[in-house]
Amino acid sequence: MIINKKAAIACLALFSLAATGFVMKEGTASLFGSFRNYSPYFVFSGSDKSPDAELMRNSARLLYAQYKTSEDDTLRSLADSFGTDVGTLRLSNSVNLFDLHAGEIVNVLNRRGMLYEASANDTLQTVARRYLPKNKTLEDFSNEIVKENGLPPSALILGHSFAKGDKILIPGIKVNADPVKRLSAVPHQRKFVPHKAAVSKLYIFPLAYKRISSGFGYRYHPKKHKQILHKGCDFQAPAGTPVFAARAGIVKEAGWQRGYGNTVEILHQDGYITRYAHLSAINVKKGDNVSQGKSKIGEVGKSGLATGNHLHFELINPKGKVQDPLSSIKK
Repeated sequence: MIINKKAAIACLALFSLAATGFVMKEGTASLFGSFRNYSPYFVFSGSDKSPDAELMRNSARLLYAQYKTSEDDTLRSLADSFGTDVGTLRLSNSVNLFDLHAGEIVNVLNRRGMLYEASANDTLQTVARRYLPKNKTLEDFSNEIVKENGLPPSALILGHSFAKGDKILIPGIKVNADPVKRLSAVPHQRKFVPHKAAVSKLYIFPLAYKRISSGFGYRYHPKKHKQILHKGCDFQAPAGTPVFAARAGIVKEAGWQRGYGNTVEILHQDGYITRYAHLSAINVKKGDNVSQGKSKIGEVGKSGLATGNHLHFELINPKGKVQDPLSSIKK
């Protein structure tokens, strides 16, 4: 009987993982399957075990897992153990994660970059354009994504559509934290103040579409039929368009709000809050740490009091007053 060499290697890899007590998340790719379902494996071991750092570090395949920290763990020691770097750990958890505390659950992986979860309409080209470094061409960066994720070379010519929920390693992504100074590192109560050199424009556009259908200020409300203050700005975009955090922070609220529909509120380190409303889907929960421009928090919709698909985006200062968000967005 003739055995395919690649298949034999794949079998050995699976048997090695099984021997350590790990299992693969249902629905992830088969090692022998089509390139359509190539997603990296999520390794988990139950509540009484931790992922095998040596196995992950030495694996030729991209693996990721959740790890429960101990008193002796540091970001550096975890990075070294799993074959990654501190920047990757911060991107995979919170860019403002400085210290670890016993009992925390952190995401770990065995590569360097950022593990991105695809939206329904994501393609190789849209993902590559979104994270394209300034010093690389779109063609070169697309080639890197194809290579790192085991996609067929034909994806560069024919294109490739990702399924919603696919995990994609984005190589070369660097940490983009707020320009803040850490005051303390008490678990769940980390406090920050801005650097003196911090600029006012700390925010980025929360989605790829930048067309403003309604700006900040008083306007005639199409539903209430009277002049009222429009507390934010509306970005017109197709339903399902991914919405990202305009700035790093912690999810303060995630759920239904009267008038706003499906809404996410993010608390930032200087006390400012950004609000994202009329979403068709919410991808975060209260207490989640989110990274600027990299954490998908939801999708554009028309939930609540809305006449069409768009993102309503607000900026609220520490005193609870709304202000024009466009004045604080990097152009």
